[in-house]
Amino acid sequence: MNICFVQTAVYPIFNTNCKKLFGGSEVQMYLIGRELSRRQNFNISFLVGDYNQNKKETYENISVYRGITPSKNFMAKIFDAIKLIINLHKINPDVVVCRSANAGIGIVSLYATIFGKKFIYMCASDIDVDGGYKSILGTTEGFLYAFGLKKAHSIICQSDFQKRKLKKYFNRDSIIIKSSYHIDNKHNFEKKYVLWVGRCHEIKNPEAFLYVAEKNPDKKFVIICQLADDSVRYENLVKRSRKIKNIQFIPHVPFNEIDTYFKKSLIIVNTSDFEGFPNTFIQAAKYNTPIVSLNSNPDNFLDVYECGFCANGDMNKLNTYVDILMNDFRLYSYYSDNAYVYAKENHDIKKNIEKFEEVIKNITY
Repeated sequence: MNICFVQTAVYPIFNTNCKKLFGGSEVQMYLIGRELSRRQNFNISFLVGDYNQNKKETYENISVYRGITPSKNFMAKIFDAIKLIINLHKINPDVVVCRSANAGIGIVSLYATIFGKKFIYMCASDIDVDGGYKSILGTTEGFLYAFGLKKAHSIICQSDFQKRKLKKYFNRDSIIIKSSYHIDNKHNFEKKYVLWVGRCHEIKNPEAFLYVAEKNPDKKFVIICQLADDSVRYENLVKRSRKIKNIQFIPHVPFNEIDTYFKKSLIIVNTSDFEGFPNTFIQAAKYNTPIVSLNSNPDNFLDVYECGFCANGDMNKLNTYVDILMNDFRLYSYYSDNAYVYAKENHDIKKNIEKFEEVIKNITY
């Protein structure tokens, strides 16, 4: 069976020489596609953006096709939509998979309807399902996204919260498949610093992490932060970090090298205004690293599994939780052990890929 994942910004994960930006949605699509490609029943392809690469490249046994990078001009977007349909028609998949709210979801859904293909949509952020996408996408693109979501043959959510909101706002049922990684047997690692990983974007709020570093001058902090689309904000962030002696600023780490930093992290800190389920939570937990979050706590898992703390938007609490974990060894060990157990039970790709396969079977047979 031919499965095509449509994700513009995933190319830098395949080609580590490409230093362009990617996020958690791209990582999840890549990991799922790679895992499926190792199964005999599937031929996997990706339709990605235009990075001046070859029209078709092969990584392991995955075909990666050059598509288009979405335009900002309205008329150009119309041609982009036509090109997307043409590219998909050439690839000729049985199933198309997309993730994250954007106008392309509607176009892919239209393609699936016209050519009798199946379409799976995977929710990324909570705004995908609670109406928040409207303020980001605008009227026209928001309409196209909602059209595509309603027409999807199957929808996958990351949490019970997303599942409930999807039912409330779109009257669509869904299946929960949590974000997944390869999780090895537990090992002990030398922990050295408090870590933050993400892109420099308003909703990610990296400045809050610098605040915590400033409040804890005797502890070491590492921030891995890539430029998004606000160069002035990024330059200010870099300048501020240089004034903080106990923080190391790293602008970019390839995906295939990022685990090295998570293994050595004492705590992972998340400062986002909102998320779906942060990949960094799993990347940290699978290496026994507790989580401290400013806002994000999907289905209250940090409290239920006792693998971290959520400050519920309170910066002082964020700093306090970091301080508590770093100064109470017994408590730290307890949360560290729980983090690994949680990751292994809920986010092991070997287990979750079977659920994904079941979704494919249910819509194709």
